[in-house]
Amino acid sequence: MKFINSKTLSTFLNFFMVVMLGFTIVTLIGLPWIIRRYMSFICSESFPQFDYYAILAILYVAGIFAAVILNALRKIFSTCKLDNPFIHDNVKNLRLISLASCIIGITFIFKTFIINSLMTIVVIFIFIVASLFALILSEVFEKAVKYKEDSDYTI
Repeated sequence: MKFINSKTLSTFLNFFMVVMLGFTIVTLIGLPWIIRRYMSFICSESFPQFDYYAILAILYVAGIFAAVILNALRKIFSTCKLDNPFIHDNVKNLRLISLASCIIGITFIFKTFIINSLMTIVVIFIFIVASLFALILSEVFEKAVKYKEDSDYTI
């Protein structure tokens, strides 16, 4: 029985990130029409323009930073294919993921003042925890890079 090795998994995840990045870009382009159609579907009378533009702005901010996260993950997975994940670029990408996750969480905190729901609270919690997790992981990767460089220079 053949097992999936790390290069195959990294290749698959890299491809998956590219597909998700493309889907995110297409969704961001069609977002005004998607939101207008959705709001006309859930509201029998005409919906306030403020809600439309506020939701559109929130979703654009979240979508753009989600694309940033996907692109950073794609870069991390591409270095895993090369059997060299402990490099400074991955530390920078993890910090970028942390910052983007924090911005998405803060954006949804502002959303609670416009339209609050249980899902909004869940999204805030998930992205704040993801931000902290990516920040801690970047610190671990930074230590690993330092140890790897020390080891490379020792021999």
